Amino acid sequence: MNSVARGGAAGSSVGEGGRGGTSVGAHGGAVASGGAVASGGVAASGGVGGVTCGAGETQCADHCVDLATNADDCGTCGHSCGGGTCAAGVCQPLVLARDQDSACGIAVDASSVYWTTAGGLVLKVPIAGGNITTIASGQGNPCGIAIDETHVYWVNLVSDGQVKSAPLTGGNPLTLAEHQSYPFRIVVRQGILYWTNSGNAGGGTILRLPAIGGNAVVLADRQQHPVGLTFDANNLYWTSIASGTIQSLAFTNTRAINTLATGQGDPTSIAVLNGTAFWTTDGGGTVARSTPNGPPLVLAGSPMSSDPVGITVDDRAVYWTDGLLGTVNEVPLAGGQPTVLATNQEGAWEITSDTKNLYWLDSFESGTVMKLAK
Repeated sequence: MNSVARGGAAGSSVGEGGRGGTSVGAHGGAVASGGAVASGGVAASGGVGGVTCGAGETQCADHCVDLATNADDCGTCGHSCGGGTCAAGVCQPLVLARDQDSACGIAVDASSVYWTTAGGLVLKVPIAGGNITTIASGQGNPCGIAIDETHVYWVNLVSDGQVKSAPLTGGNPLTLAEHQSYPFRIVVRQGILYWTNSGNAGGGTILRLPAIGGNAVVLADRQQHPVGLTFDANNLYWTSIASGTIQSLAFTNTRAINTLATGQGDPTSIAVLNGTAFWTTDGGGTVARSTPNGPPLVLAGSPMSSDPVGITVDDRAVYWTDGLLGTVNEVPLAGGQPTVLATNQEGAWEITSDTKNLYWLDSFESGTVMKLAK
């Protein structure tokens, strides 16, 4: 099932529905009360001195909590659910926005979550939840989105697409580039924009442009439906669906394209950590990573991964959405047993993260913007 574009040349979206669901995985387990003494002499049940915690409670610092239900100490002391609830020692997904029309791209900064919808909107909401702000409206199928300290940038995923920008606080959108062929994803690095034109077969391109505007430069042409896009300090990385390739380009040498993997089944989204690329394969149903001198390492496949779409990574794990299974999942960086973090996320689409939380889109007409503490 092809799940990489909503009305562009790269395919069609996944699943149906898109309401918030429940978490079934766990970071940590319930901690039994007993023995530990906090500074100041407060003791858990079975300790000495201070206040004794009741049955089913655990001492966290100078207070007693039920780790199974306490949203500030969920599963383990100090693990906050960031506004969500805690059930059986596991943080539950929090709905930040409902009834979003085919949400496509998502980004996050220190204060807000940003996303685009097929209804022509560019929106944001505080990461703690609250009122939704419209940054731009009347756009033509906006999809990929990126942000820097002052502006939000997005691409309109149509045959004669555009690259746009607006202040983070909203305002009149500025057109930075026109006549782009199904632009899909966009990133911003040091004042430079990069995006994928998914185009027609063999006609895809990777481009760059100053964020303040100017002339667009083609970095790579004759790409086979390039869609996913990310970067690190040294390289730009992208996926090409039709050719099944993962490629990179050094910022210091934009003439040399490096192929990291071939033979991947419809690779879609991509993330990178310390020079290692991680990606999802929609056609192959896998989550994989690059290796220095060998073939890709498959981190997850069936039955834990059926229609993987979005992907993000931190220094501990890889996280991905599965539009067909309606799940959000994680697996250790080096591989191992995957864990389901959330279920009932029909149409789960793009995902991003910060140091504390995961954020993702449940796409389609009544979709949601979701948050889950790591």
